[in-house]
Amino acid sequence: MEKNKINGIKPFNEFFFKSCYYHQLLAGIACFGVDKDAILLNSFTSIQPGFNTGKNGFLREEKLERLLGYKRIHCNISRAKLMRCINKSQPVIMGVDCYYLDSRPDTYLIQHMPHFVLIYGYDVDNKTANIVDHQYRNSYTYIEKTVSLDNILLANKMFRKGVLNRKRSCYILKKKRITSLFDVWQYIDEKKINDNREGSLKNINELRRIINYDLDAVRENVEKITNYLNDLKTFYYMLSKINYFTESQERQKSIMMLVSAYSNILSLFWKVKAQNNYDYISRHSDNVLRKLTEIEELEKTVYDLLLEVRKKDESIYSDKS
Repeated sequence: MEKNKINGIKPFNEFFFKSCYYHQLLAGIACFGVDKDAILLNSFTSIQPGFNTGKNGFLREEKLERLLGYKRIHCNISRAKLMRCINKSQPVIMGVDCYYLDSRPDTYLIQHMPHFVLIYGYDVDNKTANIVDHQYRNSYTYIEKTVSLDNILLANKMFRKGVLNRKRSCYILKKKRITSLFDVWQYIDEKKINDNREGSLKNINELRRIINYDLDAVRENVEKITNYLNDLKTFYYMLSKINYFTESQERQKSIMMLVSAYSNILSLFWKVKAQNNYDYISRHSDNVLRKLTEIEELEKTVYDLLLEVRKKDESIYSDKS
């Protein structure tokens, strides 16, 4: 009987992180012992005046994977090559067209949709593959599944030929070295943290101004403001899932209060936008302004914590040198 399965795969379900590709990447590199923190922190959102955010991260993806000790090999794949990868403990992120994927009843023979799944096992006798995928589009819960090997390869073939017409459709994940010595905090410098604090404070003050004196500016910029507030809510929620915050109840409480505050004010702007009722802000301006003050105070606490862990990390690396 010819079958094999890679151990240590961990579907990532803490929150929706960027795209299905990144969920599969996090699930796959878990089997190499790579901690999620480095990937999450490298998506650190920069906060800029004018309700702008940047999401380029601190390190290019190619450099980050070198530092973390794994490599992505962008290629196409056959049945035999897939089996060789699994036998070498190399999971494969595979592009598929969900129209042909019979394990996805929400899209099978209904809708063409590019998507990525993680292949980490096979069973030749039963003609099955072990994969990580979610149950339906927009589901944030990724699970381990057993699916038809022939069908997953067909969906990959049609990904290349049809929905995206890509020359290469898969990423083989290959472990390169031991990863325990790398710490992404050494790349997050004090200036970046302080720039975020200052950028957010400028935007809070601008929100105060237009809520008090310029509702036309709220109306004209409501799309940009809601996108900005949503970016910050997502950013702080992402931070809440890294080890530094999860290992301390006090730190976890501070950042989750900040996430909640952004969720509250975001809900208000969504409501105003949906109903096209900007007088609602005027009638509830005291509550909105109090919430902005709460955000300002909570952000000061969170950024003080980020500076604290950064300085501790900096001293550790200075001592080692």
